[in-house]
Amino acid sequence: MASLKKRAYLGVRWSGLSTIVTGALQILQLVLLTRLLNIHEYGLIVLVLVVITIFQGFVDAGMSNALVHFQSASQSQLSSLYWLSWIFGSLACAFLILIAPGIAQLYMEPELSAIVRLAALSILIAPAGQQFQSLMQKEFRFKQIAIIEIIALSFGTIAACSTAYFGEKARSVAWGLLVSTLLRSCLLVVLGRKRWSPDWHFSMQDVRPYLVFGGYQMGERILNLLYMNIDKLLIGKILGADALGVYSVASQLMIKPFSAMSSAISRVSFPLFAQVQTDNQKIQRGYHFVISGIALVCVPIYFGMASIADPLIQFLFGDRWLGSAGVLKILAFLGILYSFGNLLGSILLAKGRADLGFWMNVYGLTMYISALYIGSFFNITGIAWALLLTTAIFVMPVDFYLRSKLVGMRASDFLRVVWPFLISGFLMSLVMWGLDHYLLAKLENAFRLTCLIACGAALYICNIMVFCRKYLNELIDLIKGK
Repeated sequence: MASLKKRAYLGVRWSGLSTIVTGALQILQLVLLTRLLNIHEYGLIVLVLVVITIFQGFVDAGMSNALVHFQSASQSQLSSLYWLSWIFGSLACAFLILIAPGIAQLYMEPELSAIVRLAALSILIAPAGQQFQSLMQKEFRFKQIAIIEIIALSFGTIAACSTAYFGEKARSVAWGLLVSTLLRSCLLVVLGRKRWSPDWHFSMQDVRPYLVFGGYQMGERILNLLYMNIDKLLIGKILGADALGVYSVASQLMIKPFSAMSSAISRVSFPLFAQVQTDNQKIQRGYHFVISGIALVCVPIYFGMASIADPLIQFLFGDRWLGSAGVLKILAFLGILYSFGNLLGSILLAKGRADLGFWMNVYGLTMYISALYIGSFFNITGIAWALLLTTAIFVMPVDFYLRSKLVGMRASDFLRVVWPFLISGFLMSLVMWGLDHYLLAKLENAFRLTCLIACGAALYICNIMVFCRKYLNELIDLIKGK
């Protein structure tokens, strides 16, 4: 178990560095674009990103996770898988270019067609480096992955913001995406070919076992992307690009901490769990340790967001985006639920049960569509409430059931691990809310935020020293290498 924790720590250290830097760059890009673009233009950007994100799920076809799950692969299999990803990428790109006018017509936004077609080229480029990244992940070469991601996203952010400044407006996101994807793929190929390079070989016989696993994984991933973005698709269609722009500022702030932690943790947890996939006790202990780390970071962020949403939105984006604050107060609690469900996907894949993930997402998507349609009658606030209540009442119980079925983890075990962090975060948020409303409300916004964050952080640290001392001692010992 000590070795499992140590390898997790070493992997998360580099993934965590990448997470912090890329998260900061994404927030910076969000802030700059909301300053450079109007609300309608930003709403168009969100639609483009949602469409591209969903189609990216077709490119991988679940092959990356299949490579990690199956602990060995021959040269011929690796080569066939590499060229198969190019086939999927080419087909997805061509299909998206073909239907781009239809997407523009569906949302009654003529500009969308050209922007989607430009951004679709990133789907054609991505397969070049995709398998090299999977092999690096499998070998725990997270340092190289982290450096590549930081460099690629840095140049992508510069490209997006500079083109927006010089008049490209909503097209700026497509240019940023192309630059970051091209640079990432080139770096992955250059570094990856030092250890492995594909042959000019392709055989369906080689990839058939991976397609069985990957097919469910691709379906699960696409469905997951759909139900993580169905709120934006429906808002864009029913309420329009302006409402989508306001909603998405809050949604992006909520998603960033969760997605950053998810990216850093799942890259490490999946290959680790895959190596001990037959030992449920080891998986449970590893799960409890990692979910505690997620709670340690995410719980104070989301409770803090809910407490200081108004000054935070005003400071980062300006007065015209204040409508996002009310949505953020609701979505912050959704962020906590998303964070707690994060590791389930790693267990499903490690156990080779991508099929369960697929059907879970079918169920979740069905529930979300129904709830969001009803919520849309109450504007973007209604949609936020619909997401939160549906996740808490209908989705989280299924998560508990699957953890129990796969590794024997009871709901009480899970809650016992996370409740100290929830109490610490809740007490912190109460104090922050009280300070903001009764003592600091009339201060200059930047100083007000600084005081609130400093007081909240100090109180949270004191709380976890009381409620979470055992976990902190384990974490400190791990960092020291004991």
